[in-house]
Amino acid sequence: MGRRKLTLGRHCKGSHFTWGERLKLQYHYAGSNGYSKERSPTVLGIVFHKSAKTISRELQRGMGEHVLADIPFSRTEYNADHAQIDAEEKMKYKGPSPKSGRHYALVQRMSLLILKHKYSPYAVLKTLDKDETWPEGLRICEKTLYNWIGASDIPSVTIGDLPRKGRLKRKKGAFDRVCKFSCVTGFLTHGKIYPHILPKVYL
Repeated sequence: MGRRKLTLGRHCKGSHFTWGERLKLQYHYAGSNGYSKERSPTVLGIVFHKSAKTISRELQRGMGEHVLADIPFSRTEYNADHAQIDAEEKMKYKGPSPKSGRHYALVQRMSLLILKHKYSPYAVLKTLDKDETWPEGLRICEKTLYNWIGASDIPSVTIGDLPRKGRLKRKKGAFDRVCKFSCVTGFLTHGKIYPHILPKVYL
């Protein structure tokens, strides 16, 4: 089986490597699996349609020491598995920074109101509205503030620091509707049953 010829073409800068491309890069770098051996970032950039800098960064990411049975007993080679694991781990921490992380003074004020003054998230938002201390172009809702607290974006504040430990207040009338439905259908309500309102067929 002959070695595969290099296919040259225009490259695209800034492209990310896929698993398949990393495996192919490993074959080219080692000259294995029928691929011609090529280690020049410039030439490999043309092969993979990427810039030479992208190739150099990828090679650095996947380099590892391979143990050999004979002299020199070790060799530095590009490993696709190692590069893929490293890329996936670093991708976990990528993405836009949360709004809470861009407004230090705001989250410090929220922390003070919750921890020292025992304010609820709703009271915190109303206080900020009243004082007109929101950063320009920012105004969050109560649910977002709960999310910030749950994600530890408010310094030293946890759900357990809130007045009701993060439990939402039951809407007025919801309990009454449940009790009424339970009585009419003859279901137990708080351990009691109300036969005087049941149809006679059930008595």
